[in-house]
Amino acid sequence: MDSWAISELRKHRLVWSGWRSDQQLGELNTIFFKSLGIRSIENMDTKRLRLFFHSLLWRAAASDRDEFSEITVSPEDLAVLRDEILGSLESPLSFFPVQLTQLSTKGVVHNHAPIRDVKYLPNPYMSNGSPVALPTFRFYFDGLIAHIHCATPLGYGCEALGDLLLGSSTSVVISTIPFEDSAQALNLSKVLSESGARFAPPDGFVAR
Repeated sequence: MDSWAISELRKHRLVWSGWRSDQQLGELNTIFFKSLGIRSIENMDTKRLRLFFHSLLWRAAASDRDEFSEITVSPEDLAVLRDEILGSLESPLSFFPVQLTQLSTKGVVHNHAPIRDVKYLPNPYMSNGSPVALPTFRFYFDGLIAHIHCATPLGYGCEALGDLLLGSSTSVVISTIPFEDSAQALNLSKVLSESGARFAPPDGFVAR
């Protein structure tokens, strides 16, 4: 599964290692607000790719290694993840829904352990209301972020989110943001500063 997923991510230019010498997504990325963008990928086995991310979640949650300490799920959910990976069941879309965000420009190549995070979505009940905070597990590698929701987003049926979730159809819609404006750059800066190394985000940096 891992080899297939890496090949698929590279083929669709979802990870930096599939960009060759390019430094940005270019025409694949549609900007809709300042530096924020969106891209759509069609004819993709999104169910299999969702299973790959669920396998990462299972591995992290089942591990005793310190770098995976933030990733915990109930024994019952861990068993479902295991059975799903073994092919003995297919979980519903509402079970640890997966959303992707891609860095639209190349930045510093680095590794980052999965962490607990919060993703914000527009309020489904009040157009001017505060965004809804959703707890997630955040997995990062090679310019791609997978937010795995700990629960179905409140007020957001998985059907309503549609192609924003992996596995809903053969298409997927992905949000994009330049590395220099991303939370990933901020996380990297923090890790390096704690280790004594230096990394300074560019002027005008805004974390997303």
